[in-house]
Amino acid sequence: MRAQEFVGERVRPETAQTGFEDQQLINNGQWLAKASGDTRDYSGHQANVLHVQIFDAKTQEELSWVDFLVKTRREDGEQYLESVYTHVKPRYRGQGLAKAMYQYANSLGNDIEPSQLQTDMGKGMWKGLGQSVRQLPKLAQPEPQVKPSMWQRLRKAMA
Repeated sequence: MRAQEFVGERVRPETAQTGFEDQQLINNGQWLAKASGDTRDYSGHQANVLHVQIFDAKTQEELSWVDFLVKTRREDGEQYLESVYTHVKPRYRGQGLAKAMYQYANSLGNDIEPSQLQTDMGKGMWKGLGQSVRQLPKLAQPEPQVKPSMWQRLRKAMA
């Protein structure tokens, strides 16, 4: 499944549920992105988490990871993902790994909004991404036109 199949949802709930797993090659096959859902204890309560990792596709070395929590906007009640921790190994920073993880989580059908707590690197990444990473609006599709059968057209012509 890909984002086109669930456009319009703010968070695809199953992506942050225990048992969810997905992976795909990104960055022209250089990196392997993996996602898994889980339930973890945060500040004394259970929370649904989407865990995203990026590995070097050749060596299988883990290069970066992020944990996203499902949160709810106060103003409209819509859900979104927010990072509680984003990590990129120091020698791989500045190569677009964090941005790739956020875009991958978005491609799974999730809106992502920036955390209130960000490093300078995180603020720089969000400048490149914009104010949030949201699903594209669903395009209106015209109603299909049912064409009359040959017999219906013939009857109409004879009437």
